[in-house]
Amino acid sequence: MSTSAPPPAGLPAARIVSVTTRTLWQAATIAVGIVTIAVVVLKTIDILLLIFTAIVVAEGIRPIVRRMESARIPRPLGIGIVYLLLFAIMGLFGWLLASPLVDQVTNFANNAPSYFAQVQQWLQQLQTFLSGNPNIASAVQTAEAEAGNFLTQVLVGLVNVPLNVATVLFSLVVVLTMAFFWLTAVDGLKPFILNVIGEDDQSRVNVLFEDLSRRLGGFVRGVLVNMSVIGVLSGLGMWALGVPYALLLGIFAGLTEVIPYLGPYFGGGAAVLVALLTVGPLKSLEVLAVYVIIQEIEGNVLVPVVMNRTAQINPFTVVVAVLIGGSLFGIAGSILAVPLAIVVTVVAERVVAPAIKKQISSTTEAEALVTTTTETATPTVPSNPMKM
Repeated sequence: MSTSAPPPAGLPAARIVSVTTRTLWQAATIAVGIVTIAVVVLKTIDILLLIFTAIVVAEGIRPIVRRMESARIPRPLGIGIVYLLLFAIMGLFGWLLASPLVDQVTNFANNAPSYFAQVQQWLQQLQTFLSGNPNIASAVQTAEAEAGNFLTQVLVGLVNVPLNVATVLFSLVVVLTMAFFWLTAVDGLKPFILNVIGEDDQSRVNVLFEDLSRRLGGFVRGVLVNMSVIGVLSGLGMWALGVPYALLLGIFAGLTEVIPYLGPYFGGGAAVLVALLTVGPLKSLEVLAVYVIIQEIEGNVLVPVVMNRTAQINPFTVVVAVLIGGSLFGIAGSILAVPLAIVVTVVAERVVAPAIKKQISSTTEAEALVTTTTETATPTVPSNPMKM
């Protein structure tokens, strides 16, 4: 009767893993739960985006509210003061810029059909020039059709400006309301969460909350600084070059800064196209040069100083997050991709990485213990046994 050979000395015995019915049910339950969560997220994505936006805004103004609390101003009153200051600043800019901005938007809407006709003419000339290559000609024809669709969307957006403004204002009220409740309620939830998780992990979870608050708040403040600086530089640059719609282009360039790294390309591209359509190719080259300088200022001064030191997220992660968020959820996904990437990064650094490190350490210690036990239990065979 043959028996299997024992494992070599110093190596643990092989373990046989059995899959039971209970294990299969647990795996199926987890899979169904994941699918259910995914369906719920997709169905309520708009609401979830509003909630996440409110949390990001709340963490952005939290340091100001804390300073007011240190001056013995109650938190709800401090939040109200911050909101009043924000509305006052927005009202001041609206009062100063509303009239010229409306004039420029109206002028652009009136001239948009002629601009589109000019772009179509350029594309047709390019298609005729490249007619010898059917692939390139087909690509130009596709670009012409896409340009027409884009212009249609722009005109529809301009016509629906009142409705869009009302929608934005409603969303703003919802976000500020949820941010208010987040700032007033989250500190009451933190002790409950810390008591639930146990004493061993309380300090680590508390550090997690503080790190999330600090990085998200730094991101919001950094974005506001970038938007202000880039918007002012772009508007002044276009005004100095005599490009029409300088105020509109400056505001657009500032708004695109809400998407770090990639936003300036949208603002610069729009300015170059407007200059090409209105004041000629030579002036458009000057506009391009101005935006190259602005891009250098953003990439080498604003982002490293304002963003990286506060949000602590590397450019590669930002670009990947923006591309994925944009492909999944459009413009809203691109805007919220970076703060979501910050959350994922902090959780990975504070929770996942320590857990993996602890698991590896425990496995190593267990293997060392098994090895020591095996070596102790193995009898020592004499090298020169005596013959009888």
